[in-house]
Amino acid sequence: PVLFFRLKDGAYVRAGLPPRPPPPFVGGPMVSLLIFVFISIVLLLLWVTRTLVRPLSGLSEAVSSFGLKSTAPVPLDETGPAEVQEAARAFNRMQGRIQDLIERRTRMLAAIGHDLRTPITRLRLRIDLMADEEHKQRNLADLDQMEAQLNGAITFLREGRTGEASMKIDLPSLLQSLVDQYEDMDVPVAMTSETGLAVQGRPSELNRALANLIDNARRYDDRISMAAAADGDMVVLEVVDHGPGIPAGERTRMMEPFERGEEARPLDQGVSFGLGLATSAAIAEAHGGSLELLDTPGGGLTARIHLPKA
Repeated sequence: PVLFFRLKDGAYVRAGLPPRPPPPFVGGPMVSLLIFVFISIVLLLLWVTRTLVRPLSGLSEAVSSFGLKSTAPVPLDETGPAEVQEAARAFNRMQGRIQDLIERRTRMLAAIGHDLRTPITRLRLRIDLMADEEHKQRNLADLDQMEAQLNGAITFLREGRTGEASMKIDLPSLLQSLVDQYEDMDVPVAMTSETGLAVQGRPSELNRALANLIDNARRYDDRISMAAAADGDMVVLEVVDHGPGIPAGERTRMMEPFERGEEARPLDQGVSFGLGLATSAAIAEAHGGSLELLDTPGGGLTARIHLPKA
């Protein structure tokens, strides 16, 4: 701005201010406002993360990990907004109910296992009196296997595992021992296997999974074969029969516990409780693999287990 002053003698004086330099960009009011808004947003995000996102992430992690290694309750902190706290309380209650159910089931099956060991002991004493040494040893081996499976089942239900140590398993040897067991029962099982195949796992569980598939097949067909081959970083085990098979629409249902295919497996061919396929599928999944049911070329059913190579 410019100002003019009139003096007493009539003269005029012109006065002006030098132009104001522009304010620096960093220290300007607009920049200061933007910095304030940015800091406020960061603080708000940190508050939201602490009060909402972190409790939700903890709840999600707890739900995802529950039951993978153990079903023992791990109480979740009931923090965060009211809705998150209620979800955490519900999850903690659910853990307690599941653990109580498992403990009751375990106690019941432990009692059943105790009752079953008594007749097994009596059978063992009677077999010891047999004169035929060959039949005596075979019967004792069957009783040993029954008792081992019984103990393994109880341990599995109590601890979530059979108690058997995981080891590197030579598959051709495992399959051959299984074939020999069925030959002792006059059940021929053809076997083909690539050499050098190995998986990491528990031998008795894999033996049980394959035996369940063979028993499932022999109820309605006597032409049974097993095969093992490599497929990339996986090993494929197959139990093949040429019976009536299972319709494609029923295969998923048949791998559920206590499901039976009445037409394919009539009761007069042996009582089945519908646990064989479900147990084999569970064992395969516990070893990082899977079980699928396929059509056999020419008719029949092919049960295929995929397992990671050792």
